[in-house]
Amino acid sequence: MIKRGLTLKNPYAKLVVMGAKPLESRTWHSEYLGPLLITSSKSPDQDAELRLGRTKPEDQGMALGLVTMKGCRPMTREDEDQVLAPWTPGRWVFYFVNPMPIQPFKFKGRLGLFHLTPQEQR
Repeated sequence: MIKRGLTLKNPYAKLVVMGAKPLESRTWHSEYLGPLLITSSKSPDQDAELRLGRTKPEDQGMALGLVTMKGCRPMTREDEDQVLAPWTPGRWVFYFVNPMPIQPFKFKGRLGLFHLTPQEQR
């Protein structure tokens, strides 16, 4: 059962669940390992959409897929291509495997690595 979630801006959320972006950069560290529901925020990263391609408006504010978080480590310069962002000192990288897109459904994302309510667990 999925008990945790992570909200990302598109196009990043879509790329993660498609397996095209196995690393995600954050300013904070996490010890969590296990399944995650990946959700998209209501507003996309417009600069990233110009560089990487636009997502459909209906992909905003949705649960898009599942991944397994396999670890968290300090970001390195070598991670830039997979993170799709420049290296910055003090950033952390979440490492995802087993991406699985799902039939999208409306979902109000939250900040951080959040706990799903019993009603949200699927």
